[in-house]
Amino acid sequence: MSEQEHQDLASFIKGVHHALRRESKKVGVERAWAEHCSQHDLLQRYAESMRRLATEFWDRESDGGGRSRIDWVAEKCLQYFAHGGAELEREKEKRQEKHLISRHNCGVEDRDDSRKPERNLQSSITSRLCLLDVGSCYNPFKDFQCFRVLPIDIAPASPEVLRCNFLDLEVTTPETSDLDWDTMSSSSSVNRLPGSSFHVVVFSLFLEYLPSPEHRYACCEKAHSLLRDEGLLFIVTPDIRQASRGSVLMKNWRVALAYAGFSRAYYEKLAHVQCMAYRKCPERSVPMLWAARQKVSGDDAKLIHIPQDFRDHDATADEFAPRFSENDEGRDEEKIVSLFTELPDCIS
Repeated sequence: MSEQEHQDLASFIKGVHHALRRESKKVGVERAWAEHCSQHDLLQRYAESMRRLATEFWDRESDGGGRSRIDWVAEKCLQYFAHGGAELEREKEKRQEKHLISRHNCGVEDRDDSRKPERNLQSSITSRLCLLDVGSCYNPFKDFQCFRVLPIDIAPASPEVLRCNFLDLEVTTPETSDLDWDTMSSSSSVNRLPGSSFHVVVFSLFLEYLPSPEHRYACCEKAHSLLRDEGLLFIVTPDIRQASRGSVLMKNWRVALAYAGFSRAYYEKLAHVQCMAYRKCPERSVPMLWAARQKVSGDDAKLIHIPQDFRDHDATADEFAPRFSENDEGRDEEKIVSLFTELPDCIS
């Protein structure tokens, strides 16, 4: 892909994000989102642009050593499910539970260790892990033999990806419905899924698309209900160059996700992205007690903010397009970072 093609695609994607947030400010988030979802031609062009950027640039250059965001997810899944990571996190949760209960003196009874939550971790090792890829676009996990993938997207860029607006997805109780993989594979869309059906849920460059902190938190809560106990929610988000602001936002995410019942298991910065894995805790009170100690109160504790939430979106989209002089030569690190961060509408 030429540099000009990259810039054109990046500018288009950034313009879509900008227009959605500007309309959300004018007419309200719910109306703006509904109108956005009805623009099928725009969504299809967006999906194809994201597919091209991911396959022709991101997954080749996201890490100088050839390790992409997709590789990172697969690596951590194997570490967690097959090489003792789940057991380590389980022991850490027990220690944290005792410490938090003792410190808060909140009257929560000690866990009965004889009451084992249904984990199915052993079967996860001997059979494929059930993975829900939200905002999949082109199903990047399809070639990994360790996964049985259900890829969904509001506007698929590949026929194997099922059409689904995740915010509208209905989560049914596991007792009344089961996940029928054969039916799913022959479908073109999905509007309901049974809870506790997946070992892994992936949000890769997905939360940044949503126009409000409330929508992002709602998606994380939905992921929690779809995961099995001790399952993993992976979140890949663009890196933020201002380290101080980035650390504040990551703390905000960690607190919000703790209130949703998650504890962070893995975190790593690759080139241009931050990769996180959050574990669904069988004892939801443990991460909630940790979150309560962080002194973030009220509704703010359950909001997942991104840098764009604090921008003035009355400006034109052109003001946020990437700019390089005609005399620029090569693609140094700063140029790659700038181009990449433009795509998900991050701070430049």
